[in-house]
Amino acid sequence: MVRYTNLSYQDQIDIFHRMQNGVAMRSGELLASLFMNQKISNYFDSFCNDKFKVLEKFAKNIKSKRHKVIIANIMFMIQNNNLKIPTKLQRCNFLRNDLNKMNLLKKLTDDIFYLIDTAFGQHVLGHRSISNKMTQNIYYTIVFIIGTHAKINCDNLNKSNTISTKFRSAIRKFCRQYDKSKNKKALNVMEKIKTTIIKNYTNMIDDDLSG
Repeated sequence: MVRYTNLSYQDQIDIFHRMQNGVAMRSGELLASLFMNQKISNYFDSFCNDKFKVLEKFAKNIKSKRHKVIIANIMFMIQNNNLKIPTKLQRCNFLRNDLNKMNLLKKLTDDIFYLIDTAFGQHVLGHRSISNKMTQNIYYTIVFIIGTHAKINCDNLNKSNTISTKFRSAIRKFCRQYDKSKNKKALNVMEKIKTTIIKNYTNMIDDDLSG
């Protein structure tokens, strides 16, 4: 027996129809049920839905609620300063146990508000020169770099055309050279992605200075 809590009436109707027709629930559709408080659940839903437009390039379709999974994963990575995409179990435990207080959820949404807008906006991933065909390891690593790097951060990417242009160039260069088949099972693959993109960026800046 499975029990869902804090579901809207529309979600309840949707679940009923899915059960009747044997359609499995998507990961993003289950996230709201992890919160034990309706107010917290609604706040999380509202925050995620407000960010759908900027995430649309990678979230695809709002009906899939993929944008909620992306946001929950970013929350986990930033909160834990951990360059690793959480497993489904880790994500569920994080939302259920670590973010079930409104003040904690609000603080974390405040922390990532600008980060999501910058990383997925027109200065970086949302730019027309950046493909949405990259693996999730790559775009989560890019978000983590922006959230933790001293120079490639939100303020600098939004204020400096040079920094944002060079960073996009570093990303494109990495994507052209990246062999997904060789790196799929490699240990610390995201750390290697991070190191290479930052190295590409640094080399481009150094080339400009030396030129």
